[in-house]
Amino acid sequence: MTNIIASRELNSDLSLTDSLDFYRTKIFQQINTLTLGKVLGVDLATKRLEVQPLINGVDTNNAPIIPPIIYDVPFGTIRGGSAGIITEYQVGDTVIIGFCQRQIDATKATMGPSTPTLYRYFSLQDAVVLSHWSNTDPTIFIELSSAGITVQAGAQPVAITSTGNVTVNAQHATINATNIDLNGTLSINGKPYLSHAHVGVQTGGGISGGVSPV
Repeated sequence: MTNIIASRELNSDLSLTDSLDFYRTKIFQQINTLTLGKVLGVDLATKRLEVQPLINGVDTNNAPIIPPIIYDVPFGTIRGGSAGIITEYQVGDTVIIGFCQRQIDATKATMGPSTPTLYRYFSLQDAVVLSHWSNTDPTIFIELSSAGITVQAGAQPVAITSTGNVTVNAQHATINATNIDLNGTLSINGKPYLSHAHVGVQTGGGISGGVSPV
């Protein structure tokens, strides 16, 4: 895969300064740093994308040079230890891609140290996805602000799963739902709801006493 270079021609009419500037520009044009790309393909199993760079090169006639599609571009997650945030890339997403200083083929395969076998630098082949890029708000999101935390899922389901305990601490809690299904044992103030008993129960339309402590 070759880099896209915006070109101008070198000729004998250029001064020494212009000639040096020409070669300096040529060198800089071969250094890929960051660019924006459109996702054309997604492989969630291997965490790889196919990306079409969005910024064209320019030839000597100022005609656009469309960059090649970059294949096998790795993406990751925001992670610390075993905890992380997983976002799903989809075809059509715009992403920021960066280009590593040296060849990363072996490290992509093993996620470990490697020694480059090719003398390429800042190549399109050594691209990695850094993040999504968008100036529009998503419809499914977690918003963190000084006003509080908002979780918005639209019509999509929300699942909280834990093999340990889940605790909610709040001054006041409100649940608005058409139906509420509870599976398991429900306790209120430490007393099982289904098997609780009341004291002072009398036949008729009176009101019983409070919940029995036993």
